[in-house]
Amino acid sequence: MGKVTTIAANLPTVTIDLDPHLADYCRFLFDYTEDGAIVLKRNHDFGKRISALVSISETPVKRPLLVKPTTFILPITKNNHYALTHNFCYVSKWAEERIQDYIETEFRREVRNMFEYGYQKRYSQKEITESIIKGFNIQNNSLNFEAVKKIDFRRREKIKVSRFLEFQTSMF
Repeated sequence: MGKVTTIAANLPTVTIDLDPHLADYCRFLFDYTEDGAIVLKRNHDFGKRISALVSISETPVKRPLLVKPTTFILPITKNNHYALTHNFCYVSKWAEERIQDYIETEFRREVRNMFEYGYQKRYSQKEITESIIKGFNIQNNSLNFEAVKKIDFRRREKIKVSRFLEFQTSMF
């Protein structure tokens, strides 16, 4: 879906900490620049949610050192053009956590659906995981492979517990 694009310089950006597989997922959803900055769009629910959590300040806001920095290029509309181009954009720590949570929950939801569909088609867990990593263009390393697999593992554990509860209630 997302593709490498060239963007005019001096567009407003915000940078947050984001796990690499989630940043790759965002690059799947949106276009991105050669240096990996993600170009948000206001006509996409994802872009609206992230843009809504951006704040502006007349002076630069000091941020702590980011471990896994991911830059988002903000969409400019006629209503926000002046505010975004004449002020400093930033994301508070609280808003950053909300963005991270939102991206992670959307990613997990989509991955769970893909596992469910893959199992219906009789694919193995490894085949489904590899397809997800390839499809979302996630860097294929053991850490990301395990992160995707863990989503399926947790879902399967919940199913086991619900089956047990079903057994328990049907016995009495």
